[in-house]
Amino acid sequence: MQAIGLAGYDVKRAQLKYLREQIDKKRGMIHDVDVDMLRLQTGKEI
Repeated sequence: MQAIGLAGYDVKRAQLKYLREQIDKKRGMIHDVDVDMLRLQTGKEI
């Protein structure tokens, strides 16, 4: 847990994306949602 706190934002974001992909594969769903990209596309803050 301490290592997670020390990791940079990009590292955390990449790890979260990887974990989401693993969960989606087990559930049979594949989503590639990038919050920053969604925010830019919709023009809304999330």
